[in-house]
Amino acid sequence: MLQRLGLGAALNRYPHELSGGMRQRVALAQAIILQPEIILLDEPFGALDEATREDLQSMLRQLNEENRAARRQAGVPPLTLIIVTHELNEALYVGDRVVGLSQHWNWAAEGYTESPGATVVYDKPAPGGAAKVQRDTGQFRAQREEIRHCVFATHPTV
Repeated sequence: MLQRLGLGAALNRYPHELSGGMRQRVALAQAIILQPEIILLDEPFGALDEATREDLQSMLRQLNEENRAARRQAGVPPLTLIIVTHELNEALYVGDRVVGLSQHWNWAAEGYTESPGATVVYDKPAPGGAAKVQRDTGQFRAQREEIRHCVFATHPTV
C-alpha cells in the first residue's frame, strides 16, 4: 500500500521525518489497509501545498475510478470515501457527488419554531465523477456558482 501511495522509499523513516503530504498518505494507507466500507476524510488537504494537494487528489480520483470499474462489472465498490471540504473546486474535481449543507434554509416553512441547524440544500452529481475531466470547464464553473447560491442564499430554491 505504501508503494501504491508513493511512499515506498519512505518505508524506514520515522514520522517526524515525513512531510505533511507524506503523513496524509500514511494516514490514508492505514485506513485502507483496515478494509473499511467507508472512510471519512475531514478537510484532508487543507494544510498541504498545492503540488501535494493535487497529487493526493489524483490518488483519490484513482480510487474513485476503481470503484466505478467495480460497479461496471456488477461488483460492490471496495471503498466509499466521504470528503468534508470547504473547497468547492476540490469537491467537484475529486468527488462523484456533491452534497451542500447550509444553515440558511427556510426552517420556518418546514414547521420548526427555531433553527435546528444546517441541513442538506444541494445534492447533485459532480463533473469529477467522469474519468477524464478538466478542472476548469464551463460545467465546473456553472456548478460551483449553483452550489454557492444554494448554500449561501437565505432561502435556497434547489
